[in-house]
Amino acid sequence: MTIEINRLNPAESADWTRFIQDQPAAMVYHSLTFKQFLENAIGGEPVYLVARRDGRVVGVLPAWMSEDLGIGRVINSLPFFGSNGSVLAENQADAAALFSALNEMARDTDCLTATIVSNPYQPAAGMNALPPGFSPLDSRICQVTPLPEDGPDLEARLMAGYEGRTRTAIRKARKEGVYTMRSKGREELRVFHQVHQESISSLGGVPKPLAILETLIQDFGDQAEIIYAVKGMELLAGAIFLFFQDKVEYYTVFSRPEARPRQPLSLVVSVAMRLAVQRGCRLFSFGGTWPTQLGVSQFKQGFGAQDRPYSYYIKLYRDLNFFKQLGREKILKYFPWFYVIPFGLLD
Repeated sequence: MTIEINRLNPAESADWTRFIQDQPAAMVYHSLTFKQFLENAIGGEPVYLVARRDGRVVGVLPAWMSEDLGIGRVINSLPFFGSNGSVLAENQADAAALFSALNEMARDTDCLTATIVSNPYQPAAGMNALPPGFSPLDSRICQVTPLPEDGPDLEARLMAGYEGRTRTAIRKARKEGVYTMRSKGREELRVFHQVHQESISSLGGVPKPLAILETLIQDFGDQAEIIYAVKGMELLAGAIFLFFQDKVEYYTVFSRPEARPRQPLSLVVSVAMRLAVQRGCRLFSFGGTWPTQLGVSQFKQGFGAQDRPYSYYIKLYRDLNFFKQLGREKILKYFPWFYVIPFGLLD
């Protein structure tokens, strides 16, 4: 049977959604809700490829092409803080056909680079279907906690899966009078963003703008929850969680540095895990962690999280010297929200 690959059109949206619903490795980033969010938040051009055999969907590949601001474009699967993308397909041959179509599109549109952020729920061997020239030049570790089924004594069963230090931290937060609340109010989100911005900026990172967080909450609707840790009238910590099929994503977080001894974030995560189970989730993803972020990794491991490494597979369509001459500042200026090249290669 001949395979046909085309870009997704609105009339096929239900086909895309039905296909990913049957894929155990599907993540929130494969959803059309996330596609809508990216369209509203970052601009650029969606490149969602659909593979069919005899009219039946056998694979999908979500990707995004940046705008050309004067020096060319790049393509990511997917952009925006390294969102996991890559192929969902019935077999290796269908995956290879989708990867090949993306590679041809990148070449034909004169892209500078193409990046595939692999899926932590798929074996690394699946990336062997990539065309020549793609190399794993960067890596992260996704940490995932398997969740129990809902039922009697859920709180006790969840706590039993945590390390002792984590159980102690949760109890300490409660003893300190910290409690949690769920809210999508604008004023609370403004505080969330303010502390998030201060914290990420102090580490030299790029914070998510308030307008983008508002767009995220609006586009995801009931699939998003914001849980805050509160003492008195003060918001001490909070996190945004995205729910998708049997998974929940720990997406964006803030924590006041002066409040950390009260362990508010540990309380937030514990409440989120209980809510996730009640919503039918079986996997709690803490998202990507740099291999060097040992403290962050240990916090997540305290909740029973298991490591699932993944990589950034990158193909350069220009000589490395081109990117060295371009430099870090221009890359960040011309390709906001997109991954272009590991900056370590520019040294």
